[in-house]
Amino acid sequence: MSRSHASSGARRRARLSSTLVLAIAGWAASSAVAYPPAKHYRHTPCNAGRTVFHRGATRAFIVSSKDPETGGPHQRMLLCGSASRSPRLIEDGGGDAELAPLRFEVEGSRLAFAIEVDTLLSHEAPVEVGWIGLRGGAARSGPLGAVFDPDYVLPQEPLLPFYRVSLAVAPDGWMAVISAAKSGCQVVSVLAVRPRRFADGYLLEVPSVLHTAVNGGLDQNSLKIDDSTVNWESIGGVPASAVRSAGTPATGTMSAQTGGC
Repeated sequence: MSRSHASSGARRRARLSSTLVLAIAGWAASSAVAYPPAKHYRHTPCNAGRTVFHRGATRAFIVSSKDPETGGPHQRMLLCGSASRSPRLIEDGGGDAELAPLRFEVEGSRLAFAIEVDTLLSHEAPVEVGWIGLRGGAARSGPLGAVFDPDYVLPQEPLLPFYRVSLAVAPDGWMAVISAAKSGCQVVSVLAVRPRRFADGYLLEVPSVLHTAVNGGLDQNSLKIDDSTVNWESIGGVPASAVRSAGTPATGTMSAQTGGC
């Protein structure tokens, strides 16, 4: 999620619109790219705000302020660790929005996350998944829970289910997700790294669906991803895998958008 972060809902919607146009045009991300610099908040102390994740020297926390444009709340999620002297930005919710973390997982030298962005003046509540390096660098994220409607280009319904979410990150930055609906249906998806020229928006692609288990039964904690393959197991221990580039983009029809759940 290393990007120029929206300071208002309008800029956030513009970013989502840009993401849609590129998705429909058939984005294709390949290998890892150079990461743009992290945005630091040098005047924010590392003990500020509300802690949402803490392990050893690593602390993720939410700070709130009054948005100068809307007059409403403006929340940002920041990260402090032993490798950084000042907080780095994980997520900027923009004006009139609150951040609700859904999941954190330490993946080697990275912290993977899933965050719901509750926009207070509408029914929109996009969910983003991504990761940030524990030793430095900017965050990367992509959309998991937002429908991209070609006519309205606004998030209105869930893109993929996110009642339960598990995360894994490959060495080159690609991300795998197992997400579950309240019905029990589970979807295995992958978000590719986007080319650097799109650094003003999401730095992970719209998710592509690799596998749908309508009746569930997948072990959420078994998820792994490497440079070519996504692996997981059933609750009974039966292994399964898929080539990570073989997914179907979760865009278009509602069935595609929900991954079949």
